[in-house]
Amino acid sequence: MIAARIVEAVAEPIPVGGVPVRVGASIGVITAPGGADPENEIKRADTAMYAAKAAGRGRVHQT
Repeated sequence: MIAARIVEAVAEPIPVGGVPVRVGASIGVITAPGGADPENEIKRADTAMYAAKAAGRGRVHQT
């Protein structure tokens, strides 16, 4: 839910020099068990992010 709210907030236009500028975000979310290897979990999160990007703009992918 929080990641989806972030995607929505980032999608709001930002006025720059009187012109609305839009950006987007794709977010990968994981749940890591206690004691997990941080490098492995970063790789998992990275994979989730690329899956979100592949699904289209403004997506959240959770594994």
